[in-house]
This record gives sequence, C-alpha cells and structure tokens, in this order.
Amino acid sequence: MTLPVRRNNRPVLGHPTHTPQTQRAIRTLVATWTWGLPALLCLLSACIPGGGGGGAASNPANLQNLEILSAPQASKTFAPTPVFNAEVSDYTVTVGSDVASVLIVPTVADSRATVKVNNQPAQSGQPFGPINLALGSNPSIVILVDAPGASKTYTLTITRAANTSLWDLRVSAGALQPAFDPNQFEYAVQAPFTTMSTTVTPTTADSNASVTVNGQPVNSGEDSQSIPLSIGQTTITIVVSAPSVPSTTYRVTVTRVQGSTNANLSGLTVSPGTLQPAFSASTLSYSISVNNPTSSVVVTATVQDPTSTLQVNGQPATSGQPFTVNNIPVGSSTITILVFPQTGTAQAYAIAVNRALPGNANLSNLTANTGTLSPAFSPSTLTYTLNISNPVTSVSLTATVQDLTSTMTINGQSVASGAPFTLNNLSIGNTTATIVVTANPAGNSQTYTVTIVRPAPGNANLSGLTVTPGSLTPAFNAGTLAYSANVLNPVTSVTVTATVQAAGSTMTINGQAVASGTPFAINGLAVGANPVTIRVTAQQGNFLDYVLTVNRSPAGNANLSGLTVSAGTLSPAFAPSTLLYSVTVLNNVTSITVTASMQAGSSTMTINGQAVANSTPFTVNGLVVGANQITIRVTALEGNVQEYVVTVNRAAPGIANLASLTIAPGTMTPAFLPATLSYTVTVANTDANVTVTATLEAPSTSSMTINSQAVASGTPFLVNLGAPGSATPIAIVVTAQAGNSQTYTVTVNRPL
Repeated sequence: MTLPVRRNNRPVLGHPTHTPQTQRAIRTLVATWTWGLPALLCLLSACIPGGGGGGAASNPANLQNLEILSAPQASKTFAPTPVFNAEVSDYTVTVGSDVASVLIVPTVADSRATVKVNNQPAQSGQPFGPINLALGSNPSIVILVDAPGASKTYTLTITRAANTSLWDLRVSAGALQPAFDPNQFEYAVQAPFTTMSTTVTPTTADSNASVTVNGQPVNSGEDSQSIPLSIGQTTITIVVSAPSVPSTTYRVTVTRVQGSTNANLSGLTVSPGTLQPAFSASTLSYSISVNNPTSSVVVTATVQDPTSTLQVNGQPATSGQPFTVNNIPVGSSTITILVFPQTGTAQAYAIAVNRALPGNANLSNLTANTGTLSPAFSPSTLTYTLNISNPVTSVSLTATVQDLTSTMTINGQSVASGAPFTLNNLSIGNTTATIVVTANPAGNSQTYTVTIVRPAPGNANLSGLTVTPGSLTPAFNAGTLAYSANVLNPVTSVTVTATVQAAGSTMTINGQAVASGTPFAINGLAVGANPVTIRVTAQQGNFLDYVLTVNRSPAGNANLSGLTVSAGTLSPAFAPSTLLYSVTVLNNVTSITVTASMQAGSSTMTINGQAVANSTPFTVNGLVVGANQITIRVTALEGNVQEYVVTVNRAAPGIANLASLTIAPGTMTPAFLPATLSYTVTVANTDANVTVTATLEAPSTSSMTINSQAVASGTPFLVNLGAPGSATPIAIVVTAQAGNSQTYTVTVNRPL
C-alpha cells in the first residue's frame, strides 16, 4: 500500500480517494509509527471491522462537537448536514449570500488531541477564522485531529447561496392581482384599451441575484424595456437567478380590454351662425352663413362615448369645449370634425361656412374747415394729421361715403354723409377723430383716423429744476429765473435736471441740446462761482434763460498740528505738510499709542478707520514683526481729505540664549542645553555658596543679569545659599539688543 504525501512526518489522512477502510488502515499505520506496536494492536482492535470491542467512541481523535458561525460577530450559527456525529467525517452547510465569511469551532473529545483547520493550528473549542466564502460552492474545509495513537480528518463543504426571491414587483399598466407576495408567483393585471405598452419594475430580495424580464436583463429596482400590449392577454415572465441555486420564475398576465367603436357626436354648436339643418347624431353635413367681418367661428362638439377623441380641421379638440377656427375665407369653406373611437374607423362631420363678400366701406372725400390734411385725402389712405394754430379751439370735419347705403360714425356719434362734425374745446397737443364707415348688409367696416395737433401758446417755462449734489436757493418756481447752489470742495461735477412745462418746447444747457427731464452733467467745476444757463425755447421761437450759479467752496484745513507716538521716534520729525513717517521699535513692543492733533477744530479724524477725537491718544495693538501701517485721515469741514501714514517697524527678536552655564560646586540636572531654561543642583550640607559662570551666545548683541545684577559674559558670580534644608533660586536673565529676553532658572538645594 502506498502512503499519501506526508505532512509533519505523518501521512496525510482523509484523502478523497480513500475508502473508509483504507483511511482506518492509514490511521493504524500512523499510530504504529508514532506510538509503537502496542498502540497499533490496541487501535486495530477498535478500528478494523471485527477487530475488537469498545467501538469508535473510544477513538481519541474524534471531535466532540463542530460549530459553524458567521464572521466576524458570530451572530448566526449554521447546522451542518447531516447533524454532527463524531463518527461522520463529511458535512455540508448552506449559508445565505449575506454571509461573506465564517468561523469554525472544532472541539476535541480527548484533551490530549490537537486540531488543525486547513493545515493551520486551531484551538479546541475556540473560533478559527474567518474563512472567506465565494458565491456558490466553496472548496472543502479540512479539519485534522491528531491524538496519541490516532488521527482523523473531517471535511466541511460550504455553499454560499443567494436568495432568488423578489422583494417587490410593479407593473406600470395597473395593479397586480393579488397584491405582491414574494411567495406568490402568478399575477394578473387589467389594463384599459388606451394602454399600448407597459414596463415591469422588479426588485430582488438579494443584491447578488440577477433578474430578466422576458429574457432581457433588468437592474434590480429599475424599469424594464417597454413591452407592447396587444388586445387580450400578454404574459410577462420574470426570472430571478443566482449562482449555485435554482432560479425563481414569476409570471404576470396583462389583459388589455377591447376598445369602443362609437364614433358619434351627442352635440354640435357654432357661434356665430345657426346650423342648417338642426343637429342630429346621424346627420353628418351642415351649413352656416356669416357676415363679412366674421373671420373666425367657435365650434363646440361633444362625443357620445367619453373614450372617443376629436379633431377639428386636423387639430386636437376637447369634447364639450369651444374650439376656435380662425381665418375663415370669404366665400365658401368647410370645417371638418373627426370623431375617433378607441378602435375602428373615424367618422367625419362637415360644416359648410358661407362668409359674405365685403361691401363698400370707403369715403369719397374728407375735408377740414381749417388747416391742411397731411397727406392729401385718398379713399385708400386711412391715417391723417391736421396741424392747427394754438388759438384754434374747434375744428369741423366733413366726410362723404362712396356708397350711400353705408353708415358712418365720428368719435362714436352717427353722422350723415356730407354733414360737418365739429370737435370743440381742443386741448393743447393731440386730439384724435375716428371715422368708422360700415357697409350694408355685408357688415364690414373701415376706420379713418385724423390726429389734430394744437401747439402750446409759446410756453417757455420750466416745470422743474434740480441739481445733484446740492439744493437750489431759492426753491424752484417757474417764474424765478436766477438760482444758486453751494457744494463742498471735493465736488467737481454736478448733475442738472430741467423739465419743460409745454410739450414741444426745446431746451439747451450751456448751449447743448438736452431732452426735457434728462440729467445733464456739468463737469470741471472751478473753485468759486460756476454759472449754468438753461434756455427753454417754445414752438413759436420765444425763449427764457434760467441761470443756476454753482459755488464750489475752497479746500478747508485738513492738516495736523501735531503727531506723537508712545514708543520710538518719528522719522522725519513731524511737519504738517509731511504725510509719510516711520517709527522703529524693539521686538518686545507689541502696541503703540498715537496722539494726533488737528489744526482746525472743525475738522474730523479717523485712525485706521476708527473715529478719534482731536488730541485723543489711540492705541494700536498686536504689532507684527516688520512693517505695521497706521493711517490718520483728516477731513475738513469743506469735505477735502488728507491722509498721514505712520509705518511702525517692529524689530525681529534677537539672540537671548546662553552658550554655557556651570554651577560650582555641584552638577546641574539636566545637563545644560541653550533651549533648556530650568535646572536643579544639590550641594553638600557644608556648602554655603556657589559660583555661577554663564556665557552669552551673542555677547556683542545681548546682556545678562544674575539675580538682578549685571554680569559680563563668562564672569564668575558668587551666590550665597540659604540655610541647610533650603532651596535657593538663581535667575539668569539674558536680554537681546532687540529687546526680547529669556530667563534661565537654577534651584540650588542645600540638605539638612
């Protein structure tokens, strides 16, 4: 007999090609190699059929229990098939697709036995894993138990199976009958005739499952492709599939009902006009007559069957709702109403419309008792202008019709052909006379319009005058021709808006034509008086000059009389005409107070945008290393501004480090480093003083004190200690030339 490949100098047990008898023989040989012939004889009596009593229960390589748990939380337990029995070696387990890994818990029957899972050491009674699972059937998990004189192999095959049920199913054509249930596989849907197609929306219970609708793949929760519905029944098949498990099939039978064939109308009316003959559902042809001005007809058609639809002259219409047919031609034309049933052939109703030819609605002449029509009268010209002088307050128009059967109105009043019509109390401007001629009996009409223009009586007044910025002195009055306005010194332009009283008047400002009510800018104002002339000219040519004098004030006093700072020195020295200064301060200066005094008590001032009273100190905090700008803005009463700028230059920190520090006698703890500021030293009880020697890192740009006394770099300094049992502090303060400082502290402990 050939042994299988050895593992750990022992034959591999449980090979899938071995029969149970072969495996028992292999175990016997293993026992022989491991424990010797006595153990072999014992095992043979228990394991080989007919070899002795005691049974398999005495096999020390048996498992007492085998558990399968979900990973990582062990929240689920899965029972093997068959139910675990120590004598059964091969098991299967099926888990859901949501279980991506498992834990194996093998428990040995004999405390001397050891166990491996997939050739990896495991602890009896403790979870092993996790073991990752693929969808479908996974490679067998091998559990090898080794015991004194015996070994045994168990195999566990796990299938990770997906759920092939649906979680939801919807059909756009209607409601499922019965209501959806994952365990119900046959459904029916009733669809109206008008439903020509449907979509199906299946949602799988398991994200690992796939679904098809009539063989076409569909994403879970999304609509399928449109499925055509014929009259009668259409069966839709939904198949849910997943690896290693049977698919599940759902069927939906959609029944689309037969449509109505009723193509009759229940009512038909027109406006204007009267149907001839009176409406009847079975009568398909009608006629109406309308006069010439009628160019549109409103048709209201109502279907007998509400499922039928309408078209009027090829356009969709709504049953029972008015539908307007426009552009009815003169003479005879037809309106066609088509009724479309749900199924079958459409039926046509026809209305013949007879529109009368136009009659003669022309004038043969039109004259006025004053002025001249423009253009000259012509029967085909419908619009005229009549210019009259201002004193004329009434005009008589005489209109004559070409066809004496026609009628006429002027401004809505009936007037006989050839009779004068007087318009009285004509207002200034335009007055309109409207002459309407109506033919008989066709009813068509034609409108002639005369615009009578009466000019203003030489009105050259302004109705309004404003200046921005500023205000007029005195207040505006049409009869007042001279005004003044005062503006501050910074104002170099103003906007003048003048409005004429009379329509038709024209206007110039400083010689430039300007439309009434249009703002006009006067730029480049000089200091002092700036005259602005507004000339208004009436239609008759007379004019008036309104004169506005804009007085721009001279610049006020926006100077400082004094400027000081709390730290450093202004450079250059202050002078009212000098606007830019600088100040240099040490690094330890983080704020500075500025005091500014104004020459003119009427001026105002801000420092860095904040209002500050005259000669009031103003503190600027948070100075950064480098340049810090302070802006003093002085505004004179006349509005002009002057800015003084002080740039405060804060120095960068200098070197304030020690290069070395020693205490004698004694040893400092910790050892000296320039960046370490605190130390301790312990001296003997008999030591009454110590010598401190400190060396500056930058002796040319820094200085030092020890216990507040100035000490040169590297010079020994004697410090007296306190009584035994006391601690004496020593403070070495290093100050850089830039002003920043650093304190090193040494505490000297003198024991009792």
